[in-house]
Amino acid sequence: MGRKLAIAGLVIGIAILGSQLETLRRFRDAEARIGMQAAAISALESEVKGWINRDRVHSLLNRIRQLKRPFVLVIGDSITEGAELPGHVCGYPVINAGISGSRVAHLIPLVEDIRAQGSHIAAAVIAIGVNDAQARYVTSFADLYSLLIDTIPRDAAKIVATPTPVDFSMPVGERIDPTKYAVVVAAVKRIAMEKDARLVDLSTLGMIDSVDGVHLKTDAYPTWVAALMGPLAHKLGCGNTADRS
Repeated sequence: MGRKLAIAGLVIGIAILGSQLETLRRFRDAEARIGMQAAAISALESEVKGWINRDRVHSLLNRIRQLKRPFVLVIGDSITEGAELPGHVCGYPVINAGISGSRVAHLIPLVEDIRAQGSHIAAAVIAIGVNDAQARYVTSFADLYSLLIDTIPRDAAKIVATPTPVDFSMPVGERIDPTKYAVVVAAVKRIAMEKDARLVDLSTLGMIDSVDGVHLKTDAYPTWVAALMGPLAHKLGCGNTADRS
């Protein structure tokens, strides 16, 4: 009798131990999943903090909010941010909304915030894509670019530019993958046609003088600006030149 009780106790003990081990395994699995999720969230936060200049975004939103009239929105990356744009085109105020480091996905929430505050975009110029062509990034550029255009009001005039020509042999230019760059250029051209937007093919300008293969020299900007503002003025119906008043 005592032996049977001992065996029964051993069996129960083994079962309890097995249950505890299974519970421990599940706990560790859950802990690992939580750790992976936390790491992913941390990486995402780091990426957002890495590219976005929150002060600039807030400043842009405040400036646009105070306009209380239709305006031209020029969105892009550091190349756009560094441009000296005319104050007005066809009587519309021009807002330089270039943000250094931006990829196409970063501009979608910016446009949504602008519209959410009730601001009226009369026309939009989109000059983005170089950062999306970096070798380290894997992204569905075409889908996001299409969504960006759809985020802009349907009745707004739209000018879309292919990425600024890149010198792949220079320090920053060598970060850009030539194959991805070509894919981005082709996507911009195709989507411009699909969305009935005015295309500006910046490759027709040839290699523009830059300091590092990507960012333009000061004396190269007038050519870049004119290539965008001329078609914009024509689209808005006031001729081929920008009204700088």
